[in-house]
Amino acid sequence: MKKSIIASAIAATVLSTSAYSMETASELAAMLESMPTVYGNVQLAWGHGDTEGSGSTGGLVDNGSTIGFKHSHQINDDLKAFIKIEFDGFNADDKGHGRGQIRLDEAFFGVQGDFGRVIIGSEDSEYEKNVSTINNYWEYFGSTTSAYSTGEGDLIQYSSNSMDGFKVFAAIELDNSGTDAVAAKAAVPGVSFAVDAVPATERQNPFQIGVGYSVDALTLALAYDSNDGQGDDAEGSIGLHADYVMDNFKIVGEVETTDDHSDVISFLGVYTAGANQYALGLSQTEYEGAVSDGDNAAYADGDSQTMVTLQALHNLSGNMYVYATAKFTSSEKGTTDADSEGVAIGATYYF
Repeated sequence: MKKSIIASAIAATVLSTSAYSMETASELAAMLESMPTVYGNVQLAWGHGDTEGSGSTGGLVDNGSTIGFKHSHQINDDLKAFIKIEFDGFNADDKGHGRGQIRLDEAFFGVQGDFGRVIIGSEDSEYEKNVSTINNYWEYFGSTTSAYSTGEGDLIQYSSNSMDGFKVFAAIELDNSGTDAVAAKAAVPGVSFAVDAVPATERQNPFQIGVGYSVDALTLALAYDSNDGQGDDAEGSIGLHADYVMDNFKIVGEVETTDDHSDVISFLGVYTAGANQYALGLSQTEYEGAVSDGDNAAYADGDSQTMVTLQALHNLSGNMYVYATAKFTSSEKGTTDADSEGVAIGATYYF
């Protein structure tokens, strides 16, 4: 239930009693309006996957349930301050798992005004929000790989307001060791460098910088991630994003290149029909160096990976939707081919 509804209801109750004045009721309503907004979701899905040579896995899983708090207020006419704290990891499918296992997902505060938006804390990076978006579209499976490595913690981030369609954005991960950066990368879907951790005494400050442009139905973004947290020999990643919306169709294309690592090209097509959404994704990765994926399966120079993802989603109401999705992956590693496929059905209730 929204705060304004709660505040109005309590104020009405207070006004109905002779013990409180109109002024007291207004003060109480104002106090309730100043409280943080509580939001969250429960996500459950049943998934099944089969990998050539490794067998199959499956079962009911939590698919990213969260609970969070957010608040904002006007400092003056030109400046707004805000805060957000979000937790995940309590695993709605396992009654006992959440005890002592809840993890911080996002926590930041910031200000916004005519100059743009500045935040300090833990949040999705600007590169991820503006360039590497396709992988985050899917409810259950990812559909692409990525080599950018700046994490989601210890960040100072900036994004400008639109200037005749143009905007700039940047992020820096402060005072972070290579060990921390590699650990942070584990939370980002995709591929990580196979490099040794940087000694804690050799602090790194990975950064991102980019520019975006929007006109009518077209949105473009170009960004660079320094990948400094992966060590002195790591090359930076350059990513390009483009999306176009026409009536009920949305088409997204993304390209990312990293020397001595990989080149990735990804496409996403979405068709919306009333309460339904149908999506098709395609990704092709060509590797240029020693790389390991999330399953520690090594890739070498000349190897490749192709992914095809399908998804159908139906909105049951303004607070709940269900979906079905499938993913097919073909990997070529030297003279060996490895294929895998997976299916999942799930539901999400959010407030």
